[in-house]
Order: sequence, then C-alpha cells, then structure tokens
Amino acid sequence: MHKKDIPDPKRKNGCLLAWLALLFVGSSFMLVCALFATVVAEILVKMFPGIVEHMGCLQGAWGAYYVTTSLLKLFFIIGLFNLKKWGFYGYCAVLLCDVAMNFAMPNGSPILEIVCVVLLFAILCGVMRMGLPYNGWDQLD
Repeated sequence: MHKKDIPDPKRKNGCLLAWLALLFVGSSFMLVCALFATVVAEILVKMFPGIVEHMGCLQGAWGAYYVTTSLLKLFFIIGLFNLKKWGFYGYCAVLLCDVAMNFAMPNGSPILEIVCVVLLFAILCGVMRMGLPYNGWDQLD
C-alpha cells in the first residue's frame, strides 16, 4: 500500500482543540457544581424548612435540569472532539434550551444568558472555521 492510498487522518487546529478543552472543563465543572448544589439544597431544605423559597432554583426539577444539560453538553463536546456533525448541532440545541429555560427560571437573567450563548456560539463557529488545511467545519461528518 502506497502513502497516497492511506487517507489523511482528521486533524484539528490548535485553537479548536483549546476551545473544546475549555468547554469540556467548564461543562465538567458545571456538572460537579450542579450535583453538589442539588444535594446541598435538598439537605438544607430538610434541615431548615423555611429556606425553600430561596433554594427553589436548585431543588427538584431545576437541579435535575442542570445535571441533565451538563451531561448532554459533555456528550456533545465529545462528539465535537471526534468532528461529528451531531456533536455541533446537539451542543447548539442544548445552548438554546438553556436560553429558553432561563426565561422560565424565577431568578433568571435571560439577557445575560443570550449574550453568553451568542458569544459561545460565535467563538465555536469561528474556531471551527480556522486553519485552512485542517478546518474543523469541513471535516465534520
């Protein structure tokens, strides 16, 4: 077999790798925080029943939502590491769900969330397009 017959392996540019690593670390941190906050919220509510109105966004369904979206983000970031289209579109869908749910949160700040999501999306699209020989966007399958 000649060198010409071996397909060129997918390669990612350094900026894409750094951004995906940062997203992975951030999502992992958010997962740990969501798990910790949910458990602590449940303990505090049992110890101090009057604190329920202050812990509403970390209890029950909200806590489960934070944990679920953090897990989904990690799953889709792993897909992006492998240059899969479903990883990109899934990550974007979870970001949009975050924005939608922030409107429903009792103490949410939807404007700040929208700005952050737009920045995350713009940076992700930018680093996917960087690096002509190893453009991440063109290698998605």
